[in-house]
Amino acid sequence: MNALALGLKTRNTEMIERGVMTKDHALESLLLVKCVFQNEPSFLRDTRTNEALDAIGRLVSEEALRGKQPLSPGAWGLFLEFVASKPFAGL
Repeated sequence: MNALALGLKTRNTEMIERGVMTKDHALESLLLVKCVFQNEPSFLRDTRTNEALDAIGRLVSEEALRGKQPLSPGAWGLFLEFVASKPFAGL
């Protein structure tokens, strides 16, 4: 478990600070980690999973607003499902 946590923390920190290279795979992986560890908020916090997912979400949203296709169709569907499941905070 330590190896997984260390790998996630390293990669997630890189995505947060330097950007995301492969958005599709990163998004799919982070959504899976968030689902599997949903009852372990300390794991998600320590690995910076939520922060990395937020960084990808912002990038994907910005690209979509500019008219680009930011993700493959499958990853786009997962992203929309994830966004739709979050409570709306208002404008």
